[in-house]
Amino acid sequence: PPPPPDAADWEAVPTSFLEEALVETVSHEVGHTLGLRHNFKGSTAYNWDQLADPAFTDAHGFGASVMDYSPPWLPSDEALATPLDGTPRYYSQVVGKYDRHAIEYGYTTIAGEVSGVQPAALATLASKSAHDDELQFATDEDHSHSDGSDPYTNVYDLGSDPLHYHIDHVALSQRLLLSAANRSVLDGESWTRQIVVVKRFLRAALSAGSYAA
Repeated sequence: PPPPPDAADWEAVPTSFLEEALVETVSHEVGHTLGLRHNFKGSTAYNWDQLADPAFTDAHGFGASVMDYSPPWLPSDEALATPLDGTPRYYSQVVGKYDRHAIEYGYTTIAGEVSGVQPAALATLASKSAHDDELQFATDEDHSHSDGSDPYTNVYDLGSDPLHYHIDHVALSQRLLLSAANRSVLDGESWTRQIVVVKRFLRAALSAGSYAA
């Protein structure tokens, strides 16, 4: 096994990880204050190659909606996790195309609008979602809870191929498990600390396996 890293190398979560998580979380909650519901199909808008392209995710995020429950981008392939510019990306830092579309629909001012009657202009706007993968929508009532009814509405996955994501997540858990002994216990600490880490990786693999099945 590789030698244990210095404590300074792994004692803290990267600041960029925390900052990006806060940006996405705040965007999600502000979306709720503006009237947006969860959109669990937002994370299925883009394929794996697009998610692995920092230039793409900087512009579009890791999904078409911040109203999804999306995990951080942590591929099993370390080359994809750390792009050529050396700056990892973890969470969406921009609101998605679906979010902008929903806000436009909800907040567009229509002259002579009558309550309960959909104006033609809004009907035309809404119809865009029928032909655009980035505008697909499924919310809490549609969430499959891994029962197989619709794998594209599962939470905590990324990409247009959910099976690929969950297989990759099992691979990530396996890779991290191999280095758990060198990353979870400092000199002089009890080896029982490693139990928590091993359980975490096993739970991650079990969850991914359940969704994949």
